[in-house]
Amino acid sequence: MEHLVPKSLNKKLETDWENFLLGCANCNRHKWHNNTSREGYLWPDQDDTFRAFTYQSGGRVSVAEGLESGERCKAEALFKLV
Repeated sequence: MEHLVPKSLNKKLETDWENFLLGCANCNRHKWHNNTSREGYLWPDQDDTFRAFTYQSGGRVSVAEGLESGERCKAEALFKLV
């Protein structure tokens, strides 16, 4: 489990159910405290991130082609975050 908005940045969200997300340790470590809100990103609990990214053998991931500009911006923001 991870906090979408890190508890170090917003103590009020530390136990808020809407601020929790299942996540691997690697993503959580890389995300660390670099985001300050849920806005501006695609999140797997709300968005179709499987469609937004291309998953390749060997673990490589990239932002999918053909996304609308708003969705592409959010996908790129999540990609950079993790």
